[in-house]
Amino acid sequence: MSAKTVTHFRRFREGDLIALFPYEAATRDARMCVSYQFMGEHGPADYEGILKITRPVKSRHPDAIELAKRLRSRGYVLDIRDRAPSSYEAYRQRAKGM
Repeated sequence: MSAKTVTHFRRFREGDLIALFPYEAATRDARMCVSYQFMGEHGPADYEGILKITRPVKSRHPDAIELAKRLRSRGYVLDIRDRAPSSYEAYRQRAKGM
């Protein structure tokens, strides 16, 4: 069984949806988590910065369902949540051995 990936869906003002994986470190900078968008696919994202410029999207929203479907087709086992605990940055620091 694959490990579940904690996931949040957010929407930019322009309408684009982004999936954030707050416990997945994207770089050695613990502020940066892995993200996924339809256009750019995978990339690093400043988690706190993204939260400030986006709005949450419920997992039952049609756009979120579509993005979740895409992620699952890429092998993700999603654990979709409305928000991450405040410990996500410390978790990424420990995972990267910082």
